[in-house]
Amino acid sequence: MGHAIIDYSIYDAKRAGFGKVVFVIKKAIEKDFKETVGARVPEGMEVCYAYQEVDALPEGYNVPEGRVKPWGTAHAVLCAKPFINEPFAVINADDYYGVDGYKVMADFLTSHEEKDGKAPFAMVGYHLGNTVTENGYVSRGVCEVDDNHQLLSITERTHIEKREDHAEFTEDDGATWASLPFDTLVSMNFFGFQPMIMDELEKGFPAFLDQAIKENPLKGEYFIPSVASDLLHDGKASLEVLVSKDQWYGVTYPEDKQSVIDALAALREMVLINFNTVKCSFVKAKNISQFEFIFSSKLADIFTLYFIIIIRILIYFINFNTCFLTKSLCLFMRFKEYIDMFSFDTASDIFGYVCFSIDLYF
Repeated sequence: MGHAIIDYSIYDAKRAGFGKVVFVIKKAIEKDFKETVGARVPEGMEVCYAYQEVDALPEGYNVPEGRVKPWGTAHAVLCAKPFINEPFAVINADDYYGVDGYKVMADFLTSHEEKDGKAPFAMVGYHLGNTVTENGYVSRGVCEVDDNHQLLSITERTHIEKREDHAEFTEDDGATWASLPFDTLVSMNFFGFQPMIMDELEKGFPAFLDQAIKENPLKGEYFIPSVASDLLHDGKASLEVLVSKDQWYGVTYPEDKQSVIDALAALREMVLINFNTVKCSFVKAKNISQFEFIFSSKLADIFTLYFIIIIRILIYFINFNTCFLTKSLCLFMRFKEYIDMFSFDTASDIFGYVCFSIDLYF
């Protein structure tokens, strides 16, 4: 069975420490969504469904004639208000953000509290070079931060194109171009908020509607960055930019779809290839030491180490004897050596990948 991008995002979020997922969807797709994406949510993760409908408006407001477009990302978050009572992150469901973004966001949300009357918000910033496409131009919010990584401004560049070793943007339909280094930080709509933002979204929505219905009734949208920017300006919040070095994947153009599929398939294939290597090596080995020698000679990537650890644990468990505790201690000493060798932060990073691998292929 195939997997959607959101499946990978949910898994990465759960492994980083998030315990609940709230899907904001249309009521019309509820049944199909629950039977596909909803059914694949990892066990132990709380699942809620919020519904963003064009007629979900405050009392006294009506949908403009001919309006079918949803009211934007801030409205989508507002629709989830009944389910949010704790710090939370917001992502686009059709973008893949990589593992690191969820880790840094979870660390931030669990370690920051209100200070000087300001709610601590966060945004995961990505290096521009990890977000551009070979197939056309993109629009990105270019971030300016201070020395403490606090966001100063986001400037929307609506036409950015990739060059050989940098990117360039134009604001006059290509008459002139300006350079942007690949390490420029950009926003990909991955935000972390405190629950208080829900009340702010609710208070600000009528004012937005008054303006949108007057100026752009069919397409006006209530955007998250606009609300966050207003709260920063009013001194109600601070926003720290957390840097992820991961590759971001999204489908801006139809031609991008295959590259995203290939990238996610490569992650799965990497695990599967090494699992097959484990099986072949184990068959050839007469004992665990010989197995480890054969297998270690074939190290292709870090996943190989995960399976060494897991196979050793399984063998010790199956052949339980009085030496089990001693062997287990030796195993974890070896495990620490592996971690140090590859500069991992914690042992949980290793086991997180192992659990993912087992879930997919066993």
